[in-house]
Amino acid sequence: MLFRSEELSEIEIALAAKSEAGFRKLYNHYSPFVWRVAFRTANGDQQIAKEVLQSVFISVNRSLKKFNHKSVFSSWLYKICWRESIHLVKKERNLLNKMVPLSGLEVSEENYKFSEEEVNSLLVNLTPEQRFLLVSREIEGFSFAELSEISGKKEGTLRVTINRIKSKLKREVEYER
Repeated sequence: MLFRSEELSEIEIALAAKSEAGFRKLYNHYSPFVWRVAFRTANGDQQIAKEVLQSVFISVNRSLKKFNHKSVFSSWLYKICWRESIHLVKKERNLLNKMVPLSGLEVSEENYKFSEEEVNSLLVNLTPEQRFLLVSREIEGFSFAELSEISGKKEGTLRVTINRIKSKLKREVEYER
């Protein structure tokens, strides 16, 4: 799992733009991060996740010289991954009925404990964008500022959207219990 402290340095990122070995290092470092995002957004469809992974790093390779270091590299990369994931998932709408297993995920809200199966049954009803935002915020730990930069939406809008997603999920849980 990639953590904020595990960012590559600005020098390493600059070298990635200039050499194959540098880009390979960048790819090896960030590809597990991109894979997790793509896999979750694609509802566990490995083929789409592979396409997203490939597409993201092609885009990164083309655009790396334009990276301006105003944000952390992982946020910039996440934004590219988000766009590619949503684009490819929309192209493959028939796959949205599948469910992505989130191994080891235990969600607790007040006194509720949810099993992995219960969490998955709740997430399947979300749109890819809703699932992406919720997973990015609650599992990957991105701040609203980072999500705003990634999605192009205002922080306030994201707060409301994520709050509505959580409220929807809470209503579904209360209805089922």
